[in-house]
Amino acid sequence: MKEALIEIETFDTGALAKDFFREGKLHAGSEIEIAEGTFLRFEGITLREAVNVPEIFRLTLIIARDIVLPIALGIASNWLYDKIKKKRTQKIMIEGKETQIDIDKIKEVLMKEIKERPPLKKYFCRLSFPEFSKDELRRATRTLSRKPIIFDGKELPYPDNMSYFAEYWLGNMEIIVYIRDEEINQLYEEGKSVYAKAQIDERLLPRLFFTNLILSSEATHCKMKEIKKWEDMPRWY
Repeated sequence: MKEALIEIETFDTGALAKDFFREGKLHAGSEIEIAEGTFLRFEGITLREAVNVPEIFRLTLIIARDIVLPIALGIASNWLYDKIKKKRTQKIMIEGKETQIDIDKIKEVLMKEIKERPPLKKYFCRLSFPEFSKDELRRATRTLSRKPIIFDGKELPYPDNMSYFAEYWLGNMEIIVYIRDEEINQLYEEGKSVYAKAQIDERLLPRLFFTNLILSSEATHCKMKEIKKWEDMPRWY
């Protein structure tokens, strides 16, 4: 797969979401096929607390390997431009590069920045922290969202590998994990397991704050399971 991260700064994320994904409830990971073998995956919205500051609508453009790239990028550029031109768009970024809101410029930057990447897989784990109260854990859980991952002592490339979203649920921390690391994904293909725990920033204790997710091939933590279909997603998602 070839992919490119697209970030759109806009004051109208609600209208943009409805235009991009018309059917069903919008979730991180929702995909729409805009042409054969050409997809957009919704990654989320970064909200801003400041007044009169645009929010960031985040997408990944995905193109299958057997698709003619210039044709696919031409279709994608036209499709994107048509959706954003009237949505109070302030800025569009492709792989971190600011791009003019123009069909040809969008295609030009996409051609330059789109990258071949191993497949992204999703996992789920549930962690418990009996040494902390439920209120402490509830307040701290989301500090593990969008945090880096350490696997067998090695920090994995971010954001291709990250603790994507953590939520408090029925006394536990439940985490959706994004992994592109080929070693971890290969372990699951071979029927093996990976185990997870959350690292606490001890400098901030007694305030509870999580800094990263630690994964291990040794059975020392909680087992992480692969999300293969929608039914595998946590109930709160």
